[in-house]
Amino acid sequence: MKLRFFLFTLISFQDCFSQSDILGRTNHQKGIYRTYQEFLDNDPYYKSQFDSVTKTLTKEKFKDGDSTMVYKITILAKDGIGIDSLWGLCDGKDVYVKQQHDVRSYYFFLVNKWDRYSLVNTFEYVTVSKAIGTGLGSGLIGAVATTVYVVSTSIRKKKPYLINLNNGYKFLLTNGPLSNILKGEPELRMAYLKEKHDEDYLVMIKYVSKYNELNIGEIKVKFVE
Repeated sequence: MKLRFFLFTLISFQDCFSQSDILGRTNHQKGIYRTYQEFLDNDPYYKSQFDSVTKTLTKEKFKDGDSTMVYKITILAKDGIGIDSLWGLCDGKDVYVKQQHDVRSYYFFLVNKWDRYSLVNTFEYVTVSKAIGTGLGSGLIGAVATTVYVVSTSIRKKKPYLINLNNGYKFLLTNGPLSNILKGEPELRMAYLKEKHDEDYLVMIKYVSKYNELNIGEIKVKFVE
């Protein structure tokens, strides 16, 4: 993975946080955050629950060889965790943000580095079908149709998921949000609009990265050590 491509995640902690260095914070409190403010305050509401909740940490691999770490947490009534408002978690070392859930299982993806717009690699499952052969069907008067034999497989497609560091808002990076982000940099926005890429992952990340490099001083939040 070329780190310089990741606009929200890419620029080094030292470059991005001269006034309030979260990247250099070494004492992240272990627990589950209900809100972005709890993350900024280094004060997760659910502390002891992190150790007792059912969870697994896995490395999810993408087709391009890249990978990301994902916590899957299953929350039961006995755990005493409100499921309506969860922003992220810390395992005592790294920070993960919630991206999706299924029934009572929640998925938290690793944030490697922070920037004005921080990148979290997430994924979706995409079904790919491939024809492997054909044959003739038969009826009362002989062959009547051609049958195509198809094999379908599921692959993980990498998707860019961004955090606006100034407000903690999280969203999938598509043409619409990226075009809005680039409004403050007209030349950069025009260059992006001229690209023919159909929301190509690397193209979008390239422009987020360029935007971050031009707006290093736009981080407004303050972090508590």
